[in-house]
Amino acid sequence: MTQRVFRIFALATSALLFAGTAHAKVGDGAWAQCVWDSAPQSAAKWLNLPVPTWKSEELGANVLLGHRLIALCDATPADPKRTNRTPAWSSVAATLSRSRPKGDLPLAKQSQVEALLCETRIAGDTFVFLYDVVRRAGGADTIVVQTYYGQIQGQAMKLPQDLRMLPKEGQKIERTCRIIGAEGELTDA
Repeated sequence: MTQRVFRIFALATSALLFAGTAHAKVGDGAWAQCVWDSAPQSAAKWLNLPVPTWKSEELGANVLLGHRLIALCDATPADPKRTNRTPAWSSVAATLSRSRPKGDLPLAKQSQVEALLCETRIAGDTFVFLYDVVRRAGGADTIVVQTYYGQIQGQAMKLPQDLRMLPKEGQKIERTCRIIGAEGELTDA
């Protein structure tokens, strides 16, 4: 009888925990709580960096770390028909600031989620035309942010919302992914 009660309690607790993170959306209270639970030092560091804007460099620590925090706690896949949408960074920063734990930061809880930055280019070319932020959890990868770039007069330019620049049919593409670390650094996946 005791084992049965324990199993029911464990299942109910697991369901509640899973439901809480499954419904966390970037910028809401559940998402912020998840961030402070799973990556408190990263969240504190990000709040001390300049808030990203749509012009921020894709490989800047403030953008990478912000994307890491998003990917750790929001499993919502990017809409491939609505690319190049940047998060409301100021709103994200305000939510994290308001929900910051009082006193010393807690120790990070063990997380099985990783955030990766994947770069896609035409084989043999150095120009990256697509950056994907990927959430890796439970053996599954989910693209949570997609940003396309174009080359305009030899300069890499982030494309406006909903536009994408794709290689010509038959061109080979290369995709490399690196883990976004706790400091906003990139390491080999």
